[in-house]
Amino acid sequence: MRVVVGLGNPGARYEETRHNVGFRVVERMAKGPGFVFRADRSGALVAAGRLRPKPDWSEGAVGTILLVKPQGFMNLSGEEVGRLLRYHRLEASVLIVVHDDLDLEPGRIQIKNGGGHGGHNGLRSIVDHLGSGEFLRVRVGIGRPPRNGEDAAEYVLSLFTKTERPLIEEAIDKAAEAAAMLAAGRETEAMNRFNVRLRLSEPEKAN
Repeated sequence: MRVVVGLGNPGARYEETRHNVGFRVVERMAKGPGFVFRADRSGALVAAGRLRPKPDWSEGAVGTILLVKPQGFMNLSGEEVGRLLRYHRLEASVLIVVHDDLDLEPGRIQIKNGGGHGGHNGLRSIVDHLGSGEFLRVRVGIGRPPRNGEDAAEYVLSLFTKTERPLIEEAIDKAAEAAAMLAAGRETEAMNRFNVRLRLSEPEKAN
C-alpha cells in the first residue's frame, strides 16, 4: 500500500490559494472510480481505491492506495499523518507527499526522494512527527512573491493570477500523474519525465 498525502488548509477560504495545490492534486487523483473521501479516525479525509495505469504503463491495476487530505491546518499536518500510519502499521517510506514549493516557478513540478523540510511548515510537521524525512515528495511550483519585501506567509495564502492559472492547472494534472507513477513504483521513469525545466517559447523574430 502507498499513501499519497496532499498538503493544504481546510475550508472554503483556502481552496484556491497557492498553499492548497497539494489538496487539489489528490482531489484530481480521486476522480477515478471508487475514490470517495471520508473522515478517518486519524482526523484526515481519506479516499481508498485502486489506481489504473496510463496506456503507456504496464498492464493491470497499480494497487491499493490511500489519498489523504489532513484537516488540521498546515503546520499540524504531521499529527494526522502520524496517526494514520500508526493505525495501518506503515512506515514513512510508503509516503508520497504533494506540496506547494516557493523555489519552483509556477507550473513546474519536481520529484524528490527524502531530504529536509525546506521551510515548508507542512513538511516540517510531518518530519517532526515521523522522526524521518525519508519519503517521496512531489513539489508543485508556485513561485516567489513578485515584490521585494512581500511576506511569504501572506503570499502562499493568495490566489493565483489570471496568467498563472493555466500553468497551475496543467501542473496539477502532471503532479497527479507523477504521484500515481510513484505509487506504482515507477520512480526513475517519473523523475525522467517530470524533473525537467519548463520550456519557454522563443521570442518572435523581428520581420
